[in-house]
Parts: sequence; C-alpha cells; structure tokens
Amino acid sequence: IPLKLKSGHVITLADTEVFKIMKIDQKGVLIKFFRGQYQLEEKLIDSSSFKMGRSRECDLIFRNGMIGRKHCMIKKGETGAFYLLPYNTCNETWYSLVRMKNDP
Repeated sequence: IPLKLKSGHVITLADTEVFKIMKIDQKGVLIKFFRGQYQLEEKLIDSSSFKMGRSRECDLIFRNGMIGRKHCMIKKGETGAFYLLPYNTCNETWYSLVRMKNDP
C-alpha cells in the first residue's frame, strides 16, 4: 500500500540512506538527504514519478551496495498528492519508523 508523504516525515533506505521531507506544495516535494547528521543534498521532486536505487535508469542513483537496483519511487497521484512506493528489496524501506513492503 503506498503511503502519502507528509512534511517533516523521514524515509530510510536499507538503514543507511536517510532523507527528510521538508515541504510539499504545488511545485513538488522538497527533500533533504542526510548521512549521519550531515546534509548531503537537497532536491525538488517535481515530476510525476521519481525512482531511487543503484540502477542507471533511476532519477537518484546511490552507490551503496545495501540499496536495491530499484529501491523505491515517489509518485504523484491523480489528486496531486505524492506517495512513497517501495519495491521489494532484501533491505527494506522505512517511512517514519513504519516498515514498508510493496511491489509497484
């Protein structure tokens, strides 16, 4: 089941890559990526779908072997809301301390 994104929530990929949802509006979703306490990058997701993983076809590519080739996706719904859709990988996706399992 996809989860609707909310500002202030945190998404963790494979217990290593962390990003926080800073702002959601008509322009898109503003997210900040962290490693430990250090901010690595800030990105505005304004497309209808945004894939994350190790594969070259992903919009955000991680060079971390713990991350799946296609790990998860942020997708814009018909109403304009944004949702998190994780792929089934051996290292899970967590959304605000909730373990997610799905295969979009």
